Amino acid sequence: MTATPLIIDYRSPPALDALALALSAHLQTCKRAQGLGFRLRCTAERLHAVLGPRMVTTVTVAVCVMAVMVMVT
Repeated sequence: MTATPLIIDYRSPPALDALALALSAHLQTCKRAQGLGFRLRCTAERLHAVLGPRMVTTVTVAVCVMAVMVMVT
């Protein structure tokens, strides 16, 4: 009795490759469709994440900057 050799194939199955390509195409379409609005929303979320926890400090600095600008002009 001869044993059949075990073949190990590390490539992904073709269906998985097709799924990955379809997902990539879908994500690119979504990214293109969102355009400027998407970038503005991401920027607003980043600013909120940075400035949100420091709200009192941010408002204080903004008021001080405006006061200096009024004094200079």
